[in-house]
Amino acid sequence: MHILHVTPYYAPAWAFGGVVSAVSGLAAAQAARGHRVTVLTTDALDVARRNPLHREVIDGVVVVRCRNVSHALRAKLNFSSPRRWRSTFAVLQPPDVIHMHEVRTV
Repeated sequence: MHILHVTPYYAPAWAFGGVVSAVSGLAAAQAARGHRVTVLTTDALDVARRNPLHREVIDGVVVVRCRNVSHALRAKLNFSSPRRWRSTFAVLQPPDVIHMHEVRTV
């Protein structure tokens, strides 16, 4: 099964706390059970820094990051504004399941 997690932050963005830990643990456990797991997220690393990696594999999970249009809005208002979110989603392999996390902030 191909599982897609959509979340505004993902490991190693530990500064954002609970959602990062929950989604990272869940996605890694699903990958360990043999599922194909992809995470679509932003490049937010903390309130001041961006993750320079746009695509990587962490614990068997393919992580695809889109650049935030405004990192200041992300930091100040907890509002993510990812650039090319739709077009990136459109080129991913179609998932069987989409799990949305923190959708209020994306």
